[in-house]
Amino acid sequence: MRNLIMGLLVLLFFNVSLFAYSGEISAETSPGRITAATETEKPVKSLEKKKVSSSKLNIKPIVLFQPGYRIVGNTSFNQNDQNGFVWGKAKVGMKISDKFKWGIGKFKFEANLASGNFSLKDFYLDFCFNKFLNFRIGQYKVPFLRTNEVSSSKTQFMEKPFLAALSYKRDRGAGIYGYLDTPVAFDYFLSIVNGDGTSQNININDRFLSSFRFGISPLGKFNYTDEVDFKNYKTPKIRVGLGYAYNPLNSRTKELTKEIRYSVDVEGKFRGISLSGAYAVSNRLKQSEKSSFSPYSQIGWYVQIGYLEDFWGMIEPKFRYERYDNNNKSEGFVVKNVNGIPTREWVVYDDAARERYAFGFNIYFKKHNLQLKVDYSMFNFLEGPKTDLNGDPLIGDTFAAQLQFYL
Repeated sequence: MRNLIMGLLVLLFFNVSLFAYSGEISAETSPGRITAATETEKPVKSLEKKKVSSSKLNIKPIVLFQPGYRIVGNTSFNQNDQNGFVWGKAKVGMKISDKFKWGIGKFKFEANLASGNFSLKDFYLDFCFNKFLNFRIGQYKVPFLRTNEVSSSKTQFMEKPFLAALSYKRDRGAGIYGYLDTPVAFDYFLSIVNGDGTSQNININDRFLSSFRFGISPLGKFNYTDEVDFKNYKTPKIRVGLGYAYNPLNSRTKELTKEIRYSVDVEGKFRGISLSGAYAVSNRLKQSEKSSFSPYSQIGWYVQIGYLEDFWGMIEPKFRYERYDNNNKSEGFVVKNVNGIPTREWVVYDDAARERYAFGFNIYFKKHNLQLKVDYSMFNFLEGPKTDLNGDPLIGDTFAAQLQFYL
C-alpha cells in the first residue's frame, strides 16, 4: 500500500510540473488562433519583451560560517582532549525561485564544509500553488520535530538539545505541506522518504519512512522556526505541534527494528521573550515475534527561554534544561561473562540517562547576520555511578563562544 502511495505521489509531481511547463509554453507561443498577422516579426518581439518584463526569477546565495572556541573541564574520565577551536557550521548554497502561471517554483541547494568534506544537505524542488497546497521532492529535513526544522543559523544555543537525536535529519523523498493564515492558524507537512539517511542515493530496501507534522497557533500565525523574538510581538503568540513517524525497517542500525516515534512541542513569543519546549519518544519494536530483539524506548524533553533586550546592540540572556535517555530499559551497563560469571560493566557513553543545564547570552550586532553566542553547560549522568571515585563529575563543564556570519 505504501509503495502504491509513493508511486502515485511521484507521478503526480511529474504530471503537475509537465502541465505547468506546457501551460507556460502554450501561453507564450499560442496567445490565440495563429494567423498570418501573428507570425510577423513585430508581435513576436512584443511577446518576448512581455516575457522578460514579467520575469520573477530570484536568486539568493546562502553563506553560513560559525567559528568558535570551546573549553571542557578535565575529569578522570574525560581528559583534556576537547579544548580548542571548533566550527559549528560552514555552509554554502543558494535558493532560486521563479513565478509561473500556476504558482511559484523553488529550488534549494545547501552543503556543509565544516568537517573538511563536501556534505550535501538540502537539495530539493518546491511546487507552490498557494499557502495551503505545496509539493516538495528531493533531499530535505524529515518533518517530525520542530527542533530539527529550526535552522542552525537561527538557534539560541550553539548545540541543539539531546532531543534532536530523535529526529530523522535529512532524507530523500516527497511531501505535501502548507498552512492556513487565519485567526487560528494551522500548518502541516506530510512526507514519505526512503528512510536510509542523508545522501543515500537509492532505497536499499523496499520500505519507506512516513512522517507527519501538524501545528496549531490559536493566537495567529508567527515565525516559530526562529528561536529569537526579533519582531517583539505586542500580543502573545503560541504554537503547539504534534509529530508522528513510522519506519518499518530501520536499516541504519544493526538492530533491524521497526520504529514508531511521537513528539509534541510548544513555542511562544511575547515582547522579546521566547519560550520553547518539546517531548519525544521513539519506540523500537520487534519486526516479528520470532525476533530475539528486546524492545526499548528512547525518551527526551527540554525547556528553553530567552529574553531579547535592546542594549549594546541587542543582547539576549538564555537558559535551557534538558533530559535524555537513550535506552529506558538499560542503566548504562553491559553484561559480560567474566570467568563464567555474568558481570555488569559500566558504559557511560551508551545508554545512560543524562541531564544538562545550559545558560549564557547572545549579542546580535545585525540579527542573525552577525552575532556572538556565549554558552556554559553542566552535564550530569542520572544512572550508574554518576561520578568518579573522587566524587567528581564524569564529564566536565563546558564553556564555548561562537561568532556567526550569515547571508
